[in-house]
Amino acid sequence: MKAKGINPFVVGGGGKDTWADMYPLIGAVATDTYKQTPDWLTRKAKGSVKFTDPAFTKAARKVSDLAKKGYIDTAGLSRSYADDEQAFRDNKGSGTTSSTP
Repeated sequence: MKAKGINPFVVGGGGKDTWADMYPLIGAVATDTYKQTPDWLTRKAKGSVKFTDPAFTKAARKVSDLAKKGYIDTAGLSRSYADDEQAFRDNKGSGTTSSTP
């Protein structure tokens, strides 16, 4: 997809919609951290796990690597959620240069 100018990750989060930009990290944490330690959040509240623990840093690194490789266009993070939805429907995700998938 990227070779055709299509960015496979449409991520927004601008204005009042800053919650929307966390989805890539939530997905990575769910698969790398919560799968291994389902009660991770409870443990975090008790102080027995940290954001620096290997499973969490692995998840964060995955998202960072996607952004560094250009799969998450950081400019798209300033778009509102509604504008992001429209970009997705128009096949014009963050960084997309082509309108065809």
